[in-house]
Amino acid sequence: MAKINFTQEQIKDIIRKYENLESAEKIAIDIGCSSARILRLLKKNNISIRKVKTLSPETIEKIFDLYTKEFYTITEIQKLLHLSSKTIKNVLFKKNILDTKYSYRFYDGLEKLKNPSDSVYQELLYYLIGLLITDGCCSISKKNNIHQLILSLQLKDKECLEKINIYLPNISNLFFPKTRKDVVLSFGSKIIVDFFKEFGIIPRKTLIAKLEKDSHLNVDTIRGLLEGDGSISQTKDNYSICVGFTSASKDLILQYIDFLNKNLNINIGFKTIKPRDKKAIIRNREVDSKHDLFYVNLFGKTAFRLLKILYTNKKFFITRKHEKAIKIIEIYEKRERLKLERYNFIIGEIISGKTDSDIAKSLGISASAIKNYKAKHNIRSKDIRKLEVIYENI
Repeated sequence: MAKINFTQEQIKDIIRKYENLESAEKIAIDIGCSSARILRLLKKNNISIRKVKTLSPETIEKIFDLYTKEFYTITEIQKLLHLSSKTIKNVLFKKNILDTKYSYRFYDGLEKLKNPSDSVYQELLYYLIGLLITDGCCSISKKNNIHQLILSLQLKDKECLEKINIYLPNISNLFFPKTRKDVVLSFGSKIIVDFFKEFGIIPRKTLIAKLEKDSHLNVDTIRGLLEGDGSISQTKDNYSICVGFTSASKDLILQYIDFLNKNLNINIGFKTIKPRDKKAIIRNREVDSKHDLFYVNLFGKTAFRLLKILYTNKKFFITRKHEKAIKIIEIYEKRERLKLERYNFIIGEIISGKTDSDIAKSLGISASAIKNYKAKHNIRSKDIRKLEVIYENI
């Protein structure tokens, strides 16, 4: 509600109306401000305040319906009914809709995260865990008892956080700092901080980050990890692809490797960069760290397999990384189709009795290239022709 600066004439008029037994609530409605503002003004001018009348049952029911059925916020109800936020909160508290701090809809949203029966909220929960454990910041002030969980991304990735905020409207707050070119999703609640703490999201987690249970690590968590501290890259000719993940936590890297081994049958190790005076180079980027850094890079077919399970039919992602992954998947699948077509063509030509020179001529390549191709794919012309004769005689 916009603040109104009263003139001396308005102040005198307010005092006159109040002394003529008009209620502060009615005066507030006429002027367009809260009744609390009118009462403060009267006290400032040494006007004795009459005992406040209790709200009518109709008003109480109206507040209840606006908040629980029409999903008005307390601020919106305040503007509509010209009541103070304290009055509205007291009504909702007596109706067991509010406790001392949090709203009914806050608990409703939290319940969807705690028991995600809906597949969308299940994906959201684990994706958010991956992002928070890499790019999140958890802070707890014992002095002021302030608990906060913050997720910050580049401004160009705001669409991702906006989508998350849509699904968690009464749990999270989205804002754009004026001093930085980024977007921030904030959870200012002890309940939320305690909830995500069960997954391993704690203060000062950079060097010790890890998921509390292996069951917390799934496809959506991995996608969150990679979009937080990973990269997807390809050469200009789209021939080579790389999916990398870097962390200052050895435990988190080992969990990532364990997931690749169990789910994709990929056996791979990690590399370590030790602190040094000169900046280290990881995937063409300078990295300056006072601590050990651990990273894992996947190339070629293994990178393609990982991207396919991470980005097929998913709802939550950073758009630019999703677009790059989908492009790589399409290029790689097209390349695999062409390889299969060529393989089937060569097998067909062998069965029809053509020599390596004939096949090479039809493809516009050298005969030695055909020989190398057959050796690479373990193709033996005599065996293929024998099999064809056997199938014809069955």
